Amino acid sequence: MRVCYFSKCYKELYSAGSKAKTDMEQIMCDLGYRNIGFPCLVCSNKILGFVITLLSMIKVCFKLRSGDILIIQYPLKKYYTLLCNIVHYRGAKVITLIHDLGSFRRKRLTVLQEIDRLQNSDYLITLNDSMSAWLQTKGCEVPKGELKIWDYLSPAIVLNKIEPATDYTVVYAGALGYNKNRFLYELDRLPRQWHLSVYGKGLEADKILNKEYFSYNGFLPADQLISSVQGDFGLVWDGDSYEACTGNYGEYLRYNNPHKVSLYVRCHLPLIIWEKAALAPFIKEKEIGICINSLEELDGKLEKLTVDDYFKMKSRVIENRMWQMKVVINPKYNFLTDFIYHLPGCFFKDGETIYQGRNILKKYDIQGYRLIVKRFKRPNIINQIVYSFFRRSKARRSFDYSLEVQKRGFGVAD
Repeated sequence: MRVCYFSKCYKELYSAGSKAKTDMEQIMCDLGYRNIGFPCLVCSNKILGFVITLLSMIKVCFKLRSGDILIIQYPLKKYYTLLCNIVHYRGAKVITLIHDLGSFRRKRLTVLQEIDRLQNSDYLITLNDSMSAWLQTKGCEVPKGELKIWDYLSPAIVLNKIEPATDYTVVYAGALGYNKNRFLYELDRLPRQWHLSVYGKGLEADKILNKEYFSYNGFLPADQLISSVQGDFGLVWDGDSYEACTGNYGEYLRYNNPHKVSLYVRCHLPLIIWEKAALAPFIKEKEIGICINSLEELDGKLEKLTVDDYFKMKSRVIENRMWQMKVVINPKYNFLTDFIYHLPGCFFKDGETIYQGRNILKKYDIQGYRLIVKRFKRPNIINQIVYSFFRRSKARRSFDYSLEVQKRGFGVAD
């Protein structure tokens, strides 16, 4: 049995939609899943992009084998139902990873049409419990699991400040058009102590009256934003009003996992999020942000927040950036924390390979230090179970043994 996927032809790689999908393709590749379509391509020509994606799907249909599993990133527009039918005809199964529901926000499908489409899948990976429950109530009986939060791959090093200034700066990154995020244009009527720093495209500056509350920084590619952003919090808010997340875009936060949440975490920014958002329970559980019903409440919340409280919150953002992986860092090398945390996402793209066999050794020059990083071969399924429950991994044993050798007076790599 093979686990397979395929890549689309993307119009560009910087938007939240394409970034989430290309990151998932990279993660699937790293996990050993097989791309049986074309490699990831970028084409700004809409018609040519359509043709390339169609040809990639045709290749998938010929490459599939009986017993394979194909992961489809949804939405796939016109192709989805046809592709699912061909996959099943070939004796394979479909796992659908949902990025967005067209019937809920953009209304491009009716709810019934979307449910009928998704019923063609053998398994759904939804964004969160709320989305799973919504689909279930609308008649979608396909087995489901939840993603919880997006990964965000980037080799960028975070350089923003650790402690806040006297007045907090709140960062908002995303689409800035009046029709999508009208609340931004109402904020100039809200007296407040915090400053808003905005990144993205489409800001209609002529509609903002009190510009002293705003800093507009234009659009920055993700890696540049991560390495240069200056702020204290990342704001997760959509819709028509600062009093609550309203309108189609605002209400969608009840079921959506905005990709900007993962971007802010990657920027080491604690979060400010709507209390009724699907991700609010996650933010509370991890203690990495503030949940509010209205932006009118934010001044009061920030006034009660001490510098020590903020520092602890930010530290949890940094420490918990990879919630599903246990990371142990020698205290002598805490200054390399950001490099260490982004290694899984950029190991194959960055660094100089000095040995490649059963394991891989790479050389990096970081902050004046020459580092050698060893990536152990992925263990087989039996060893994965052994290392999870019965025995320490090779990486853990290497770390522990080097400390023990040093204690006994011998020189050895840390």
